[in-house]
Amino acid sequence: DPATAARIGEKLGDVALRLGRVDRAVSAWERCMEYHRGEEDLARVGDLHRKIGAGLWHKGDREGSIEHYQRGIDLLKDGPPCLELVRLYEEAASLYMHTGDNMLAIYASEKALRLAERLGEAAAASRAHGIFGRVFGRIGDSERARENLERSVELARDSDPAEAVRALLALGYHLEISE
Repeated sequence: DPATAARIGEKLGDVALRLGRVDRAVSAWERCMEYHRGEEDLARVGDLHRKIGAGLWHKGDREGSIEHYQRGIDLLKDGPPCLELVRLYEEAASLYMHTGDNMLAIYASEKALRLAERLGEAAAASRAHGIFGRVFGRIGDSERARENLERSVELARDSDPAEAVRALLALGYHLEISE
């Protein structure tokens, strides 16, 4: 059954990435993407673009990563709000933040935050506030950085313990550096 094969292929790609076999993961996800395109499952295709973008970023291919994130965003942005689109914006924002492109990081985080709020996704909203906080800290606006990082912690506590720890670490790092 092709649907089962695509689902298993995607999981094999996930495992390959965790084992550091990025090329094998990307190849598996590209095969799955072809199946989902044929089924016109845009959410799955968008999410596979996100995974491929993350794999390419892990490999150091910033341009390829951005290209896949953008393809996924373009595919989903005119449709109904969905978690896959939130994750695409969120990961693009993180990439931009890590590469020093602060304006694009803020833009993508804002998009992720608005969608996450519409969907009631506290964890995604927390991560967006975390990116805002780190970017504001980087550009020297300590007050806005702290506000956003504290909001990230509040939202993360409503989400799950791992998110709360991540948010607390970001806030702690900011406080250690700035105050």
